[in-house]
Amino acid sequence: MPSYCLFHSLRQIIPGRPAWLERAVERAQRHLLKGYRAILVPDVDGADSLAGDLAHDLELDWGPGRLVYLGPLSELGGESVREDIDYFFSISGVEPHHTMLAQRVLAALPSLHGRSVVALGRPGAAGDVRRIGDATIHGYLDRRTQGEMLARARVIVGRSGYTTLMECAAFGKRALFVPTPGQSEQEYLAKLHCERGRVFSTVQSALDIARDLQRADAARGLPRLRVDTAVPRFLALLP
Repeated sequence: MPSYCLFHSLRQIIPGRPAWLERAVERAQRHLLKGYRAILVPDVDGADSLAGDLAHDLELDWGPGRLVYLGPLSELGGESVREDIDYFFSISGVEPHHTMLAQRVLAALPSLHGRSVVALGRPGAAGDVRRIGDATIHGYLDRRTQGEMLARARVIVGRSGYTTLMECAAFGKRALFVPTPGQSEQEYLAKLHCERGRVFSTVQSALDIARDLQRADAARGLPRLRVDTAVPRFLALLP
């Protein structure tokens, strides 16, 4: 059967960026994916790309027409939403880093100016809602509500996973990214977009929320990308 693979990490980002090892991993991934008719990359090609070296400027030839850049995938975006929240904190990550980030955020809330919403990412605490100063803290927000908060916020604070990056780009958001320690892809993406002046990023151990939010506010934001092109482009590929 004609098969397609949706994939954004054509190259793996390896700590220290050893070129020979990244090339070997890319070669292995190309071999593993050789049976697919095309590799569908949820990104754009060009200056507004999100994935950077993960999906662009590859070392190997993947074959004519096998890499198809569909554009980012997100059910969010498209509509104009009034930004009536200053900061939306989305807490995630493996333990103990999940709890460590949550503790830093909660400790900083009393000193922040403006309206904040925090999602602690605890599925077992869905009904837990409390306030600290001008901040509302939710133990857990479902997917729809979390997307609504992301759309309404002026600045997003959270991890720099690729899904989060696509969601922020759906609205052209400013962001403060705190990659999960030890996750090289998140670390790479956060650094990439910080160096491009789109967001501000910092390592978790050096996070100063009040100071770093000002830096994130001064960034120009991620490019606002259309998220309604990926499905039509995929359907156009089908025989």
